[in-house]
Amino acid sequence: MRPGRGQVVLVASAVVVVALLTMLLAAFQLGYQPTTSEVEAADLSRAEEPLSDAVRRGATDAAGRFSWAERAAAAAVVRAELLPAIERVESAGVGADVVYRAERNDTVADGIARERCPRGEDRQFGECAAHGAMLFQERAGDAYLLGVVVDVRVVGPERTTTATLVVGSRESVTDRVREPAEPSTGTTVGR
Repeated sequence: MRPGRGQVVLVASAVVVVALLTMLLAAFQLGYQPTTSEVEAADLSRAEEPLSDAVRRGATDAAGRFSWAERAAAAAVVRAELLPAIERVESAGVGADVVYRAERNDTVADGIARERCPRGEDRQFGECAAHGAMLFQERAGDAYLLGVVVDVRVVGPERTTTATLVVGSRESVTDRVREPAEPSTGTTVGR
């Protein structure tokens, strides 16, 4: 071995270490910033979960118990499950500098009942009606809960997210209709 070879290896190692430290420092300074849509989705998922659970429980509690003419009574059963869930949503941001507001949206529910009621040749279902933002359809003479329309507003120190959620009585039915909010999050339909 030549006497200078060890020094070359030592210098090369030092260069590699300095390069790796520089890259590591740059990565920490840049950091990972979630996109606006990822943050909005996380904000809304904190609201969706308790609302979805409450709507499914309410639908189960009311299933087969009320005729179409008694849908107001069915709505009362669903409302009894929904109101505590709305309170849980509104207390979700306490201590995290985030404020959640949730309220039922009768206007959108009425529009959905008129325009998007499940119909078709192969469907033997009756009409749809909204009652207190709850969407019902007549099925075999019974009031069947399709879902509940809830406006959710999430206000944080850097952003505001507003969405109208159509929370279905089945797990896969939740739909989002976002509305522009200050400082604006855009408009998206679907999930």
